[in-house]
Amino acid sequence: MAVPQKRPTPQPSRGAARRAPLPWHFKLMLGAAGVYVAARVVQVLGWLGVSLAQVHLAWGVVVCALNVVVAAWGLLMWRRGRPAIVGFWWLTATAWASVVPQVLLGVWLYAEGHRAPLGWQHYVYGPALLVLAAFGLLERKHMPGREGLLFGVVSLLIALAAARGLWTGLSA
Repeated sequence: MAVPQKRPTPQPSRGAARRAPLPWHFKLMLGAAGVYVAARVVQVLGWLGVSLAQVHLAWGVVVCALNVVVAAWGLLMWRRGRPAIVGFWWLTATAWASVVPQVLLGVWLYAEGHRAPLGWQHYVYGPALLVLAAFGLLERKHMPGREGLLFGVVSLLIALAAARGLWTGLSA
């Protein structure tokens, strides 16, 4: 009878020092600075004749494109049995984080009295994108070794929901 071998526990590398986490007040100040810069960019675009609705539309296209790339990369990586590389994680984080400004722009437009042409359906897609991204992050620990599949499918769903949101926002 064979005795199962114990896996060796990974040891931290000697040269790598662990960094302390960023304090909450630094994150809060950084977030406030980001909101201020975003508001100034929108103000400058207004001076140039670009409306907030056009920025919202353009950013929706960016959300779709980024998530289509992540979906294709993740599903291809999973199909070929390859592990995820750092670039995939960075692109996934960027694609999923791009949802937040899109939702905030939509809330801003709604607060200013702008309404989507087809009604309430358009307003469902923003929160749906956030829920999908949160689901992907929460399920990651339940699917070790299959992150490419999980993130690929979640990104595909985000891209489809964002495309549907674009469609309902543009229809007249």
